[in-house]
Formats: sequence, structure tokens, C-alpha cells
Amino acid sequence: MQIGIDVDGLLLDQNIKVNITNIDDNDYICISDFGKYKEGKSKADDIIRNWLRNRITLKFLGTWESIYNPNFNSVEFDGFRKSAGLHTFTLSVTEWCDKTNAIGIYSKRGKYGGTYAHKDIAFEFASAISPVFKLYLIKEFERLKEIESQNREWNVSMITGIIKNKVYTGDLIQQKRKRISFKNHKLIKTKEDELIITKNNHMDIISKEQFARVQDIIKHSVKVNSNNEYDIFSGYLKCAECDSNLTIRKSKEYTYYACSSHVRKRGCNNKHTIRKDFLEEKVITEINNRQDTKIDKLNRKYIFDLINMIYLNQDGSIKIEFKRK
Repeated sequence: MQIGIDVDGLLLDQNIKVNITNIDDNDYICISDFGKYKEGKSKADDIIRNWLRNRITLKFLGTWESIYNPNFNSVEFDGFRKSAGLHTFTLSVTEWCDKTNAIGIYSKRGKYGGTYAHKDIAFEFASAISPVFKLYLIKEFERLKEIESQNREWNVSMITGIIKNKVYTGDLIQQKRKRISFKNHKLIKTKEDELIITKNNHMDIISKEQFARVQDIIKHSVKVNSNNEYDIFSGYLKCAECDSNLTIRKSKEYTYYACSSHVRKRGCNNKHTIRKDFLEEKVITEINNRQDTKIDKLNRKYIFDLINMIYLNQDGSIKIEFKRK
């Protein structure tokens, strides 16, 4: 059997491509494509269901989730584990995810739909196809990642990703994304205060003080639009509901701000907006209440020196978080 390489994934013989996606720097491989390779498209789901109900499979999945998933429901897992192997026992990927809050395997709809599994689990599933298939798959996957690494060029997104990564301060960050609910498997970004952080887990490369200074600069950096204009509140506006940035919008009469996640329909329910002129008046009033020198007009220096962040609340009100003196 020969396995070729495609730039977007692994390309098996018989022109069957194995799709790969990436979530939080972890590769997830479409194991439905493995099933197509063995039995054809119509049998792929049956192969996965039969594999999932196996006692050895469930033991492996439970062990993997226990190591990498702090929110794994071990009580529900024990129920599945005890029933595994019985003739009447059936288990779908959706039921597994709903009941145990698993993150190692999930179902995806659409053009590139199918069952995707973390590469550790995908390689284990490949053993159900055949040991030879698993060995070839691992070999080709490693070669694909090597080609990807060689072709990768430094760009702004990569650099920003590095300087915003807390792992370099010695902390371990887990549960960066979570499912919206047990019915909706869509992954959303976890709020900062809900992240699972293990402090001083390993040796740091940059001190936490230096990292904090860099984050403050990034957070409040000015973004220029296509007309070479910048907004005075750029980098200072967030949604109190989902912690997403507010985006600037314009109507015929007003300029206003709204939650970017709500505008893009990414799961946030904060539908409120705030007019720019009202926000400016509110900020000026709050600043004047805190200092002897009164101002009647805002400038970027006042905001940078005094304000840490401005939040748009669920009820449409504004909360201004001032810097500590």
C-alpha cells in the first residue's frame, strides 16, 4: 500500500484524502476517512460505532481524557465502561461527548464533516483498520508535519501567538476552548477567569512582569483602518458577557460599538450597543470625578494613563476599569 501526501492532509491511495484540522495547536484527524478507505463511505460510520463500543477502546479513551481533560465526567464514563462488550450496548460519538464532556473526539458537519479525533486517538483507531495501516499513517503524518514546518514562514500572526502565550512564563494553560452546551458541540473561547492554570509548572523563559508589560502594550495597541484612521478607544473596549472586543459600526446618524462575537453570530447574546458620543461623555465624566484637573475633551493619553479597560454590560450599561495608582 502506498500513501501519498496532499498539502491539506494525508492522501491515501484510491484518491481518498484524510482531512486534518487544528484546534489550540492540536491536530485532529478525520477518522471517518479511514473507514472510507477500508469499507467505503457507506460503512465508515458503522466501523466507528463498532470501535467505540469496544471495551479496550473505551478504556483507552477514558485514560486519555483523564490525563488531558480536567472537565471529563468520570462517573458517566464508568457507566459506559461497565456496559462495554455487552451485545445490547451501543454508543455514538455524540452521546459520548454529551455525557462525558469529552474533547478527544467529536463529530463535525458540513463540507469537511465526519468524526475527528485527536491524533493520539486517531492513531489508536487506525489499529482497528490494520497494524500496517497505523504504521504507514504515523509515518506519513510525521512527514507531512515536517514539510509543513519547513514551509512555514514567520509572519505577524505567528509572532503575536508566541508573545501572547503564557506557557513561556512557566504556567500550564488548559481548557482554552469549551463547548457551548451538551447539545451544541460548537467550541468557543474560554473566558480568562475560567481557564485552568497550573502556576510555575515548568521553567520560565520570560518573567511574569515582562510578560505583563508586553500584554498591556498589545492590548492597548492602536488599530488603523483602511482610510489610515484610528479610533480613540481602540484596544480598550470589551464585551462583559464574552470578553470579545467591541467592533465599531456606523449608521446614517451615529457611530456606535457592539460585541464582535454577537455581530458575527459566534455565540454571544449581548445584543446591546453604545453610541460613541455617549461613551465619550461617560468617560469624561468618570475621569473628572477621579481627579482635580478637569477635562472637556478626550485624548489618547488620558485613556492610556488612566484606564485599563471599558466593558459593555449585558444590560447596555458601561463599566470603566481604571488603573490602580
